[in-house]
Amino acid sequence: MKLDSTNAFLTVVSLAMFSVTSVLVGLLVCVPTEAPALECDPNLLEPQCPDGATCNEFGRCIGADIVEEETPIVECEIGQHTSTCRCPDHLDVRDGVCVEPASNEACEHHDVAQILTRLDHACTDERATAPGRLGACERTALDDVILESHRDTLKIARLFRGQSFTLHFERGTPASSATRWPSAAEQQPMLKHVKGMLETIEPRGYVLLVALASATGTRQVNYKLAAHRSDAAVLLLGKARRAFPELAERLADVGLLVGLIGYEQHAALNLATFDEIWGATGRFRGWDEASTRRMTSALTAWRAGSLARAELEWLTRTVNQSVLVIPLPCQPPPRKDHE
Repeated sequence: MKLDSTNAFLTVVSLAMFSVTSVLVGLLVCVPTEAPALECDPNLLEPQCPDGATCNEFGRCIGADIVEEETPIVECEIGQHTSTCRCPDHLDVRDGVCVEPASNEACEHHDVAQILTRLDHACTDERATAPGRLGACERTALDDVILESHRDTLKIARLFRGQSFTLHFERGTPASSATRWPSAAEQQPMLKHVKGMLETIEPRGYVLLVALASATGTRQVNYKLAAHRSDAAVLLLGKARRAFPELAERLADVGLLVGLIGYEQHAALNLATFDEIWGATGRFRGWDEASTRRMTSALTAWRAGSLARAELEWLTRTVNQSVLVIPLPCQPPPRKDHE
């Protein structure tokens, strides 16, 4: 009799558990599944999301039955496009890119005023009745100033690191000012890259081109290489203006200053300085896509302390086989001798 009672009790418990399980299963079956968040491109005009949904600034369809996943807010770095991040309040957005704020305060910086004064004195005809002739400055007048003021030049590049960028050349090239650079196959990719870089430059003041060479070769050879590289950079910037009329209009009032260094040990770029100003923000371009990728990969390995010796030597040379494009969106301070 006790056995029968036990069996009956177990039967009741089993039925109860079956009922609870059935209810839970029923609940699981009956709960509607939420539609996953869909990705979209906020820059496109045509509809990409289901009816009743819209594309938000983070590239997610929201509204209707779309469930928006919680997207962490990522702050942009200088030079980064705001389609993938939010520009911090202390920076400005120009043409969709996060950049340094307006340079009124930077123009009053001691280093900026100092180098502008030196350039102005070197370039202004002593017989002139007014300053401000930097735009008509002879190249040879700039070279000594740029070499002597190289540290100040790098300080300016730091101040405007969201606008400055670099162009890099293969070893020993261009062989002459008549050599086409970059190659025909790289013309369009290079112009597109330069356009993106120039769009972040403030449309006033000057752009300073500083041409460098690596340690290999004699001083005379390196100086000639720097001259050829500066010529190639000037031609490239001119092509970019002609290819993109809106860019030419925007930069119509920006003067171009060119200074040559070639290779001088005290003025050579080290990797730490290059990475701080240009490498970390990706504001550099090799002579082709492959060299640009190689630079990027080498810099990543260098930061991790795992760059092979041969690659370290290549990267150090390549960093100095370059033209630095440095904005100076300022005017020289008034000269006391012309007040």
